[in-house]
Amino acid sequence: MSNSSTSSSKGLFLRLALVAGFLAGLLVLLVALMSWVRPPEKTQDIWYGPLIDAYRQGYKANFLFVGTSRTRAAIHPDTWDGVMAQALHVRTSTVNLGMGWCTPMEHWHGLRKLLAEFPDALRGTAVLLEAGDGIGYPERWDGNWIVEDRRDLLVPYMDRSDLPRLWKSKTPLEARLSIAVDLLVPAFDQFPRLRHLVRSDIDSAGQGLVDGIWQKADDSVATNSDLSSAGGVRTDLKGVELAMHLADTLAAADLHDQKPYGDWDSTVQADIVRLVKDAGGIPIFVKIPFSPVQAAPLRTSLREADRKTFQVALSRWRLPPVVEADFPTTSDDFPDKWHLRKTLAPAFTKTLALAFVKAFAPSTATGPTDSVGASSSPKR
Repeated sequence: MSNSSTSSSKGLFLRLALVAGFLAGLLVLLVALMSWVRPPEKTQDIWYGPLIDAYRQGYKANFLFVGTSRTRAAIHPDTWDGVMAQALHVRTSTVNLGMGWCTPMEHWHGLRKLLAEFPDALRGTAVLLEAGDGIGYPERWDGNWIVEDRRDLLVPYMDRSDLPRLWKSKTPLEARLSIAVDLLVPAFDQFPRLRHLVRSDIDSAGQGLVDGIWQKADDSVATNSDLSSAGGVRTDLKGVELAMHLADTLAAADLHDQKPYGDWDSTVQADIVRLVKDAGGIPIFVKIPFSPVQAAPLRTSLREADRKTFQVALSRWRLPPVVEADFPTTSDDFPDKWHLRKTLAPAFTKTLALAFVKAFAPSTATGPTDSVGASSSPKR
C-alpha cells in the first residue's frame, strides 16, 4: 500500500472519529440538559387535574364555580354547602375552579378534559359561570388563549387536534410554538424550558436591581391585607402594589378605547354553555363583585348596551337571568382593587346562595337561619 493510500485511510478514520466524538458529545450535552432543565417530576396540574383525580375516586360535584381569581376569592364552598343543607335539606359538594390569569378558552379545555374521561361528570351539576359585574366575558377563539406565560393552564387539557384553531388565534407566536412543541414532540421540549429558565434568571436579576431601589423595609413581610392566596392571588406587599397599579392601568385603558362586545353567540362562554348543556349540566351565570375601579368601565353607556344584549343572549340560550347577591361593597372591600376581602367571602357566598335558592327553589326560600356561616361572616 502506498504512502498516499495510507494517509487517505488515516484521514478518513480521523474524520469519522471526529464526527463520532461530536455526536457523542452532543448526546452527553442533551442528557445533561434534560437532567438540569426538566424537573424531576412532571409539572403538577393544580387546576382541573385534581378534580379529575377526585372523579377517578368516585367523587361527584353538585356545584362547580367557573371563573377567574375573583370567583376564587369571593366564593367560600363550605358556606355555599351550608346554605344548601339548611335551605334544601340536602348534602351538596361544591368546587371553586376560579383561577388567576386564566381565560375562558382554558376553562373550556379543562371542562372538555373532564368530560372526555367522565362523560356524565356534569350531568345534573350546576355549573356557575362568572359574570363580571353582571355581564359575560367577550373573548372569542380568534383572540389570545393565554395570559402571560401560563401554558400550564392550557397544555394539560389540549389535544393535537386543537392546534389548527390555536394557530389561527392571536395567541403570541412564541406561545403557539411552545404549545405545539409540548403537544407534538414532548420529548424535545427542553429548549423552550431552557429558554424560559434563562429568561427567568435574567428577569430575576433585573427585578433584584429594581427591588434594591424601591424596596421598603416591610416589603418582604405579609401585608395582612385580608386577601386569600388561593387561585394565584398575590398577598405580599409588592404583589398587592403591582395588582393595584395594573387595575388602575387596565381600567383607564378600557375607558379610553371601548368597542362593542358584539355577538354573544360567537364567544367562548357561549361554547362553554353549549358544552355544559350537551353534557347534561345546568349552566347558570352569577354576578361576582368587582371593585369600583374595575367596575367603572363596565358601567358606561356602551357597556350597558352590551349588558342588555347579554341578557337577551341568556334568554336565547334558554338560561335564567344572572343570579345576583344583594351585597353592596365599597373600595375598601378590595385590598388590591381586584379581589374581595377574605373575611367577606363567607358573607357574600351566603347572600349569593340565598339568592340562588330564591330563584330556583322559591318554596324553600324562607332561608337558613343566621347561624349559617355566622362563625366566619363579619358584620358589615
